[in-house]
Amino acid sequence: MCLLIVEILMLIAGLGAIFTGKLPESLFKLLFGKGEYHTDPQSARLFGLLLASPLPLAFGIGLLLGIFFGPDGALYATLFEYVILVTVCIVSIIVARKIKNKPSASQSSAFEQEIL
Repeated sequence: MCLLIVEILMLIAGLGAIFTGKLPESLFKLLFGKGEYHTDPQSARLFGLLLASPLPLAFGIGLLLGIFFGPDGALYATLFEYVILVTVCIVSIIVARKIKNKPSASQSSAFEQEIL
């Protein structure tokens, strides 16, 4: 059930990015943490396509595995769903960290400025 909730949240965020050309700030803060995420419209749509892919892909592969393997295909479909979701989550976290705006030097603390 938790797997489906994560896939639905990612689908909503992905469809929002595809249709509007910008990243939904509140949902991105929920999925990837606080910060500002700014991209150009084409990159936002590509990122939205990545986010929206797990649910339809898992449904399609699960349907095909159910047709070809019958009841035994459910186990393979579940394993595939976990693999595709973990892969997309890892890739999207990496991409989200790269597009996340870092605080400017005036916003960072004195301790952070000494480290840098």
